[in-house]
This record gives sequence, structure tokens and C-alpha cells, in this order.
Amino acid sequence: MRAVKAFIAFISLLAALQGACFCQPTSESAEMKLYREALDRWPETKKSLTAKEQQKIYDLMAGGDVTSLKALQKYDPENQIGFCFGRAMAVHLLARRMGLAEDGIRKLFVTGCLGSGGKTEWRFHVAAMVKGDDGVWHAIETNVAERPLTARQWVEEMRKKWDPGMKARLFVTSSSWVLPDVRTFREIADEKGTELIELSFNPSGRDGFRQCRTYGVDMYEVDDRTAARYFIGTDEEVGNRFDFEQITINGEKYDYRGYFRDLLKKWGQLTTFLWTSCGKNMPGLESRAAESEDS
Repeated sequence: MRAVKAFIAFISLLAALQGACFCQPTSESAEMKLYREALDRWPETKKSLTAKEQQKIYDLMAGGDVTSLKALQKYDPENQIGFCFGRAMAVHLLARRMGLAEDGIRKLFVTGCLGSGGKTEWRFHVAAMVKGDDGVWHAIETNVAERPLTARQWVEEMRKKWDPGMKARLFVTSSSWVLPDVRTFREIADEKGTELIELSFNPSGRDGFRQCRTYGVDMYEVDDRTAARYFIGTDEEVGNRFDFEQITINGEKYDYRGYFRDLLKKWGQLTTFLWTSCGKNMPGLESRAAESEDS
């Protein structure tokens, strides 16, 4: 009987530990709340964006106080983070503000030894893609090109800049995924091929990875159930919840220095600006701009 009670106590302890490790937090940060409220507030009024609307997003990104490449001096002075995932989030939010439906937005992730001159500078990169009114997916990312490009063109430019050997892998997810799960980062010699960020990871034949040419070039589409295993995102249901303030990699904390707080604070100012800049190209935004001015 004593052995049975001890076993039951052990099982209960395991359950408690699992609950502590894997249950969703009971509260969320102010940034996460603002992020969710913004997406919930903007109605989905269109399935694609015009070239003019895509360019507007690009221009806002390139000249933004937070999202411009010059702003990295403030938020990433040691060039450790890069914030490509921050710019991709900004594109997501701006596209939604313009009325684009969620299924008209994707994230394009690149993993591998990315860099120039034979030197590895980054192990992953991400760009947001939007569906164009020409039926083609377009990447909006200011660190690779000087304008929006089709997904195929963007990949070509990215490879010229960072992946001349064409060894990097390409993955497409839905818009809610922010970055690959890099919280445990093994040295190349110690890789097991089990994590998407690892060079030895092979998605071919794995459940949830579908090889396709939907975007004009070979890449793998990752369904949301599988992405929850390999990516960090913003959905309430996922265990790998994105932290808007920092990330811990191999036990070392990297502070975002208020990047996402400042990014999300910009949206109230952008409502009127987007309306006056884009005008009739964004149906339904006029009334929301007026509401912002009244508040």
C-alpha cells in the first residue's frame, strides 16, 4: 500500500510539473494585449493588395522610427538580433490595417548559414508576404530589396546577398508565427537534426511539411499544428508563446530594448497618416481614421 501511495504521489508531482511548464500563462503582457486588440479591431475587407498599397507599406517600413534599418542602432547596437521578425510583424499589422484578410498574409522563413563573403552572419531570416491583386505573392522586406518583390524575386535577391551556395531552406507559415524556436541552439557538431533551425534538419517526408512551388520557387509549407512544434508565435493556444520583451537563448537573455512596445505604440498615429496618404485605396479606413481623431 505504501508503495502504491508513493507511486500515486510521484504521478501527481509529474502532472503538477507539466502544468507548471506547459500551461498557458494566466496573464499576458501589455504588448501582447495591444497586438491582439489591434488585429481584432481591424476588419478584413479585401483578399489582396494593389502594387500601390504594397509600396505604401514598404515606404512606412523603410522610413519608420522603429522599423527603419537606421533604427537598429538604437534597438540592436551590438547587431545581435537584427529584428527581421519585428519588421515582418510590422508588415503583418500594416497589411491588416489596410483591410487585408489573414489568409492573404504569410511569413517566409529562411534557415541556414546566411552571410556574405563566406562569413555566417545569421542563421535565419524572415520576410512577410502579402497576396497581390495580380494573384501573386509579394515579399515586403527592406533589408533585401528597395521595393516589394514577388516571392520568387525576393528569394533570388536573398540568395545573391546571403546564400550564394543555395543551401538555405525555405519555409512558409501563416502570419501568426514570429520566429523559429531558437531558445535551444546547438553547436553544429552537436546537432541532432531534430530542430528546424539546425543545418542538419531535413523536412522532407516529415508530417506537416509540404514541398511546393506555390510561391514560384521550391519551399516547404508548414501547417499550424506542425509550426507549433518548431516556431514561436502569438496565438493563445500555442505553448511557444512569443515574448515581446526578450528572448532567452541557451540560458542567455537578449533584451529587445522596447522595440515591440514602441512598434505597437505607433499604430494610433498611423491611422490618420495612412488615410491621408492612401486615400480611396483603402475602403472603410476613413471612418476608422475619424474615430481615432475623436478619441
